[in-house]
Amino acid sequence: MSIKHYFNARLRLCGRRALVRLGFDLYQTDRWYRGNDDRRLLETQILPYYAGRTELNDLLFVGAQWYTRGYRRLFRRRNYRVIEIDPIAARRYGGTGAIAASCTDVAQVVPEHSLDLILFTGVFGYGLDRRDELEQAFAGFFDCLRPGGELLFGFDDVPWHCPFNPLESAGLQLYEPLVCPVFGSDRIVSQDSWRKTYCFLRRPIN
Repeated sequence: MSIKHYFNARLRLCGRRALVRLGFDLYQTDRWYRGNDDRRLLETQILPYYAGRTELNDLLFVGAQWYTRGYRRLFRRRNYRVIEIDPIAARRYGGTGAIAASCTDVAQVVPEHSLDLILFTGVFGYGLDRRDELEQAFAGFFDCLRPGGELLFGFDDVPWHCPFNPLESAGLQLYEPLVCPVFGSDRIVSQDSWRKTYCFLRRPIN
């Protein structure tokens, strides 16, 4: 990406954030944002897939920003909650019942075996950068998921947002790969410069 394109992209992003703060919801209308392949995969295929599964009632989304606020619409008839370390972002974008806490402390703020699905994407490499933090998060998610509960883990497989290989984390080995029928695979990688990798996982039933 050239310097000119980078600054143009930053200006567009700042403009969109300003519109959101003024009350506009760009989730359905922002073609530039949704044109990114990683977001296209998440918002037009992965999230609708989970939303269509009526057995998934208790969900936790990790992180709250202007571009995640519209996700509540997909799960409006479920027990959908958000955990976000920034209390202002949690209140502004997380909706009713948002938890202002780090995902590393999830086991302290969410009851054991209470969740059917955890959506954990765009956090590793964006503030959650240390091995011990990631291990703690994976272990906490495991405790909060019911047996058979599912975890979506997404990360950008690029050097500037991937301080180490998260797929080698000991905490990730607690889970078993789960084939997503949308893709016929337990892993999908976006076809753009971010190489967003989405991993579909499950807490073993036994």
